[in-house]
Amino acid sequence: MVSELLLLDKSYTGTLQVSKDVPMPTIENPLTLASHANPYPHYRALRDLAALGYDPELKLWIASSAEVVQAILSSEVFVVRPPADKIPSNIRSGNAAEVFGYLVRMNEGVQHHIPKQVLQTSLRNINFSQHQSAAKELFQRLAGNFPLQSSAHINAWQMAFPVSLVAHLCGFSDDDLAQVVDWTRDFVACLSPLSTDEQIQNAHAAARELQTYFMELLRMSTASPLSFLARLQAEAESKGWHNSDAIIANLIGLLSQTYEATAGLIGNSIVTLHTQPQLREQLVAQPERITDFIAEVARYDPPVQNTRRFVTQDIEIAGQLLRADEAVLMLLAAANRDPQANRNPETFQLQRNDRYSFTFSHARHQCPGQALALSISALALSHVISHSTAERWQALEWQYRPSLNGRIPLFHESNTTEGK
Repeated sequence: MVSELLLLDKSYTGTLQVSKDVPMPTIENPLTLASHANPYPHYRALRDLAALGYDPELKLWIASSAEVVQAILSSEVFVVRPPADKIPSNIRSGNAAEVFGYLVRMNEGVQHHIPKQVLQTSLRNINFSQHQSAAKELFQRLAGNFPLQSSAHINAWQMAFPVSLVAHLCGFSDDDLAQVVDWTRDFVACLSPLSTDEQIQNAHAAARELQTYFMELLRMSTASPLSFLARLQAEAESKGWHNSDAIIANLIGLLSQTYEATAGLIGNSIVTLHTQPQLREQLVAQPERITDFIAEVARYDPPVQNTRRFVTQDIEIAGQLLRADEAVLMLLAAANRDPQANRNPETFQLQRNDRYSFTFSHARHQCPGQALALSISALALSHVISHSTAERWQALEWQYRPSLNGRIPLFHESNTTEGK
């Protein structure tokens, strides 16, 4: 496998190959596109070059068309982790490794089917209408810490609110929400191949704290039979999933996915409203359209731009022979804008009756938290719209956090604003 240090190397000069023997024109590094100011023309170019091509410098197959991405996500030949490296080597031991080893989204096999069903059912059964008043109260409590009067507040808000709301649903006390956000941030840091030794040690410590806290919450949830955790445990019991360590690990995984993916969805929604201000006016007039807006942002400018799959046996896809132990980088953002998947894919449309998005994966790897992420983002954006003026939005500029696959904007004031 290629050294991870190369993945964000600006000196990358790769060429895509239709086969390993036929080079194509020089391309941008596909793994820097997630944080590129405008990656979508590059995705289109990649898709036009080859639906599935090989990058010899990255040692990765690059899948960019909707047809190929869907075929790979639907095939059991492709798995989410290399069979010989199911836990990343940089966190091979310690509490973070224990959590990672149980995550259903990072594992394969029959033993993970039931846990995934339990998570999907439990998350699907969250009735957000029952939590609207609690969510609004939580908005108000957090507003004191994040008044959204500066870009720094917006950056903190988009990261903190989703995790705080999920932690609230899980039973964490209001006094502990800020700590849970910090623990989640520290744990998430170890999931990147670019993590430092210090970040990995902090991740182990954060995982240990979250494991301890969730163990107590699971014990206490029996006193609140209608709570999310109580219903999750009841669902697990009915399906024969009795591993409390695995349940806790996947609750931590829920927080970690919420921290980055949902934050990115909120941030990219703000960017879309900035670049297309007429949409803000429409949402102010028709707040019920915010759900449609969030779903289209998830397709149009997704917070997760790519994901990898690993080949377990030789297989032919799109006329290419992929060998066992090779890896595929699936450009989900490119597939979302494939005309074969969505009509007029380069335009942002609130009303798409046939919207097709790979952002939350597909088929057996469909993300259990998709509905939760969309609901949280809609709640958050409603709050942001009602607490920000149109003029305030136009004062924002942004760049994207360095990442191999996530697209999360970091906002700052424009120079003209800072000079006032």
